[in-house]
This record gives sequence, C-alpha cells and structure tokens, in this order.
Amino acid sequence: MVDHVAAPVALAAAPPTPTAAVVTRGDVLTDARLESFRLAKVFKDNERHITSMDYDASGEFLLTVSDDDSLRMYDCISGAVTALEMSPQEDLFLSASADGTVRLWDLRSPACLGVIRTRCERSCISFDPTGLVFTVASKSSELRLYDAKNYAAGPFSTYILNAPPSGGGPPAAPSAGSGGDWISLRTNNDGKYLLVSTAGDAHLVVDSFSGNVVQRLRGIANNAQVEMEASFTPDGKYVVS
Repeated sequence: MVDHVAAPVALAAAPPTPTAAVVTRGDVLTDARLESFRLAKVFKDNERHITSMDYDASGEFLLTVSDDDSLRMYDCISGAVTALEMSPQEDLFLSASADGTVRLWDLRSPACLGVIRTRCERSCISFDPTGLVFTVASKSSELRLYDAKNYAAGPFSTYILNAPPSGGGPPAAPSAGSGGDWISLRTNNDGKYLLVSTAGDAHLVVDSFSGNVVQRLRGIANNAQVEMEASFTPDGKYVVS
C-alpha cells in the first residue's frame, strides 16, 4: 500500500503500463508502480490545485490541468537509461532503461517513436549495419530481432539461448554457458553475427540468422564477475575485449 500525507483526490491509470498517478489534497502528484506499490516519482511543480489529469496512449507522459488554467506535461519514465545505440544509417537511436523498456527515438523529435516492454532491468540493444534491423537481448538468455520500420508488429525472430537441445535433455546453463549476466550486444559488419559480452568467463558469438551459438570465446579469468565489454574489429574478423 502507498502511504500519503494527505487524502487522495484524483487518480489516473496508464493503460499499457503498471502505473497510476495520484493527486493528494496537498497538491502532490505521485506516479506509483502498481506491481510493487512503491512510489516511482513525485512531482511538485503544480502551483495550484490539480483539477484533472490523464496519461497519453503510451503511458509515458502525464498531462495535468490546474485551477489556474495551466497545463503541465510530466515525463513518467522511472528507470535509469542503461544503454544507447545509434542507427548507422538514419537519425534514429535506441535506448534501454531499467524500467524494463526499450525505446526507439528520432533525433528530430522530443518524444519517442515507440516502446518495447522487455520486463528486464538491463536489456542490451544493437542495430545491424543497414539500420533496418535491431536486436534486443534480455534476461541473459533471449534475443529478439525487430524490423526497424515495423517494430510494433513484434519480433520477427526470437532465440532462447538456454533452451533445451532439439534431441531432448536438460536445458543449457544460464547465459548459454557464459557463466555471467549479459552486458552488451554488438553486430558485425555484415550483420551475420551477434556478439554478446558477459560478466562471466566467456563471450558469445551468435549466428543472427539461426540463433545458434557458433563460438564461446573463453580464456577469460573473471571469477569476480567483472563487467567486460567486447567488440568486433571494423572488418568483423576479430573480437577485442
């Protein structure tokens, strides 16, 4: 339960997100996460009583009306940004946030173009060299590939790297045998391979067309689970870590 210093007088819910906004008699506007009933953000910018409010369709922005005839819009994104990825071809970029979302942005617009909900506090993101496809890695096991022009339709390919082998038997170890959480994601120069950096004893090279792990780059003494990023060289032939 969320405790308030004053009684609530207005409530609005964000339809696609587990979030609600509450106005108390002290004119305090609160953005609360309904999954945990913890306060996400508290806004104190309104100078007069809030008479009405509602979220936009994405659930990211909250519009309020006060009795001084003022309109205010609040950004309700609650998580820190954990990754950014620029498109190699257009003025588009991706951001991943600790609130469990990945957002697509255009540099020419202040509002994001779309939201992908991963339910993962740390997602990794990467565009392919054409800028037409981007990959979202989440939960240290899942890769999802999206058409950048039609991302709202959902991923066109999804790979679970710790899924059971086709011949049966137990699933592979978490993080596909790397022994650590996924840290970053890179795509090579022809888009054929994905490189997953981990905090374990191996980095993973994944075939982006089949989802198969083609190489586990071991030889890393990382018992302390230090976050070490890896990257392809410009020609795509080597990996540097």
